[in-house]
Amino acid sequence: MSEAEIIQFANALFDEVDSDKSGTVDITEVRAAMQKVAQAFNATVSEEDVANSMKTMDTNGDGIVTREEFLNLVKSSFGK
Repeated sequence: MSEAEIIQFANALFDEVDSDKSGTVDITEVRAAMQKVAQAFNATVSEEDVANSMKTMDTNGDGIVTREEFLNLVKSSFGK
């Protein structure tokens, strides 16, 4: 995947997770997205899983995930 394709994918995913269209993602939206994925695999998500995911994404610790934080995480996941 090229960096442009990764950015396009990450932006689309962010827009889907940002259910209130605020331009940021909070823990409620992270929880909902994780539960949706888990349900597709007949699995469960604990509050600890949600908190850990939020901590990983929210690099400045302000309680919300910006598009930039999200893009950086997705890009690093692809080694970019």
